[in-house]
Amino acid sequence: MSYILGGKSFETATAVADYARIVLHRAVPGFAVEGEDAAFVADLFSHHPEARRKAGPGIAFFYVGTVPDWGTRNFLFFRSDGTYDNFSIKKCIESMKKQTRKPERLRPTGRDGRLHQPLKEKEYQHEQPRSRPR
Repeated sequence: MSYILGGKSFETATAVADYARIVLHRAVPGFAVEGEDAAFVADLFSHHPEARRKAGPGIAFFYVGTVPDWGTRNFLFFRSDGTYDNFSIKKCIESMKKQTRKPERLRPTGRDGRLHQPLKEKEYQHEQPRSRPR
């Protein structure tokens, strides 16, 4: 399974994580990440399971900073409303791996062991939901 982030292709999730660490350590803390690195970080962030909520009103730019409680470099983003937050590279990559996995084939079999054929869209029949009688 390959991944494309920021216009770059990565063969494995481990390669994505390795490149994220390279970007994290070559960026100048406190300054906006620019160019291809900014595109990579933006694409990586888009895979975060809470990306929409975290982005809030919109992201002005991504940057690298040190979180005092942890003492480590982290990717952060500055929102258009003047607030900022950080995000987990690990959560982004785990979510990315889940989104790109091929779905398992979970088709029930009949008593004779043969796979049931999926219904075509026009063969589905359903009723409008009704309220419960009281």
